[in-house]
Amino acid sequence: MKGALATVAALSLAYLTMTTARAQDNATARQGCLATLIQARLSAQLPVRLSAETVTLTGDTLRLAGRATVRFDDTTIRFEEIVLDQSSKRIEFHGKGTVFLGAGSPCVGPVPKIDFR
Repeated sequence: MKGALATVAALSLAYLTMTTARAQDNATARQGCLATLIQARLSAQLPVRLSAETVTLTGDTLRLAGRATVRFDDTTIRFEEIVLDQSSKRIEFHGKGTVFLGAGSPCVGPVPKIDFR
């Protein structure tokens, strides 16, 4: 009985570890897609609305802190902090975030098809 309980605990821990790793990989991929999307808009000089409680520009680095928000078209990206470094073309997201993507965004996964019968 103790052996079975230990096996179930070990399998549960392994599943939890895999699920957490997969969620982190998905979050990292999503953030990469968002960074690419923002950088493409900036490079094309398309309008982007930025807002935050604190906005700091140091050299080529723009730091948005405190409810940092990037908005364009029907997309809103909000994190605790967003750092845009134009010299290295890097965009970093820090803290908890909320993302609302428009239907045409390349960062949106495939839309599930629902058949009604």
